[in-house]
Amino acid sequence: MIPLSEDTGGSAGDRLRLCNHTRSVDPESPETHNCVLPYYLFHESVTHYTVFIYGHVTPAIIAVTMATNCLTCFVLTRPNMRSPTNVILVAMATSDTLTGVIPLPALVRFFTLGGCYDWVPFPWCRPYIFLTDHVPTVFHTASIWLTVALALQRYVYIEHQHLAKRYCHVTSAVWTIFFVYVCALAMQMPRFTELHFTPIIVQSILRPSTAISGCYFDFAPTIGSHVGLHFSLYYWFRIVFCHLVPCSLLVGLNIRLGCTIRRSKHRHERLMREKLRCQTGRRPNDDADELRQAGRRPKDDGPVRLGSREGNAATLMLVAVVGLAIVVEVPLACFVVIVVVENTLGVALVGGSVGVVTAFLNLFIVLGYPVNFVIYCVMSRQFRRTLADVVRMREVTSPVTPPTLP
Repeated sequence: MIPLSEDTGGSAGDRLRLCNHTRSVDPESPETHNCVLPYYLFHESVTHYTVFIYGHVTPAIIAVTMATNCLTCFVLTRPNMRSPTNVILVAMATSDTLTGVIPLPALVRFFTLGGCYDWVPFPWCRPYIFLTDHVPTVFHTASIWLTVALALQRYVYIEHQHLAKRYCHVTSAVWTIFFVYVCALAMQMPRFTELHFTPIIVQSILRPSTAISGCYFDFAPTIGSHVGLHFSLYYWFRIVFCHLVPCSLLVGLNIRLGCTIRRSKHRHERLMREKLRCQTGRRPNDDADELRQAGRRPKDDGPVRLGSREGNAATLMLVAVVGLAIVVEVPLACFVVIVVVENTLGVALVGGSVGVVTAFLNLFIVLGYPVNFVIYCVMSRQFRRTLADVVRMREVTSPVTPPTLP
């Protein structure tokens, strides 16, 4: 936007109304090219559907997420639950909670209470951008890469135990979390200073007889005339390092972990059959001898080192957590690519549905946060027992028992 010059004449309110009245007719006309448009939320990309989602559905889900993730963190930090994996799970729960809680004041102010139907007040201009975009993006990015760290840690523990003893401990998990948060913050830093907000006195849309202090924004001098290049570099960087790379790693690691669980299950079944045959008087290697006589080699199960049914269950739980992240993040990544391609090439792929699709994708992401708590309760016996002790306000039993997850 081009700021209002000092010699155009008339009051700020008059010039604003002239701009709003004529800008849709001829944006390049001399009467409108020097006008400024106050910051307004309810436009073509914000509909009544998005107002309902952001103002009523999302706050309720965030409240549930706060309760479930607080319980998750409290349980996973008990003495009998402390482990490198659980440290990362606590960081993930914290990131997910902050991703939802930080924009909550702005959602309630503008969508629940109806503030989106009027100009954004000047004291809210910068906080709204920070609360609904910049800061939640930092924690969401951290959550994605923490999920990658979780899958990678479990993979190393299963397939390379000699490396796990050296690298997979609580201290390394804490340093990993710190590094992820620093990188997530660095990725978002260019956005923190890109806009400059200026106050302007305007007539309220809801109460025309009342003048309020709105605002309009312009891009910072550091960006200057390179706005297109700035956003292209930022969003393509995010596509590669916040969507494409982590989602690819999550898919690959999850497939590998799933195959490992399957091999371990087959190995367990084979050992049980051999044990049964030994009890009935048949040699354990009869099946292998029969295969060799038929010209076939016995199947190699590979380097499976799970060693216990509890270890398999723990790995299966983490596969479910990572799988949920994949289901949530892949549609978001595809949509971001479509929108960026649309803006870069100037082609209409989504059009005016961007706001509605964005609202539903954000809702989909928020819905996934309390599901993790359900996964922990359903698939982890130790989590259920510790949660029961916490709910009953009872001292956790067996504090020296090693946790199921490494």
